[in-house]
Amino acid sequence: MSAIDRLIEERIRAAVERGELSGLPGEGRPLRHEDLTLVPEQMRMAIRVLKNAGMPPPAIGELKQLHQLAEVLLAEPSEEGRQRALAKFNALVWRLEAAGLAHVGNAALARYRSLLLDRLAGDDAARKAGVAPQAALRQPNPRAP
Repeated sequence: MSAIDRLIEERIRAAVERGELSGLPGEGRPLRHEDLTLVPEQMRMAIRVLKNAGMPPPAIGELKQLHQLAEVLLAEPSEEGRQRALAKFNALVWRLEAAGLAHVGNAALARYRSLLLDRLAGDDAARKAGVAPQAALRQPNPRAP
C-alpha cells in the first residue's frame, strides 16, 4: 500500500469515527456499478463526466441518428432521397467505427439490415447502376465487440 493510499484510508477511518459519513443519502445501499467494458479505455473518463453532468454519451445521439436515417430510408419515396440518406447512414457508421464505437453501428445495422436490403432491392437506381443492395449498405464490422 502506498503512502497516499495509507493517508486516504487514515482520513476515511477518522471521518467514520467522527460520524461524518453517517446518515448520507444512499447509506446502506450498494453502489451502482457502471459497466464500461465495451467503451474504449480512452473514452471512459469523458463518458463518466458527461453522465455525471446529466448528458447522454455521444454514441446515444449517434445511434438515434442511425435509427432516424434508417427510418428515412424505409419511408423515402424518391430514389434520390434514399441515396442521400444511405450515404449519410454509411458515413455515420464509418465515423462510429473510426471512433472505436463499431458496436453502435453494428447494432443499428443488425436491427434494420433486412428491412433496408428489401427497400434497396426495389431501388431502380441501384439496379440500373448494377449495384447489388448488399453492396450499397455498409457491412457490419465483424471485429467489433
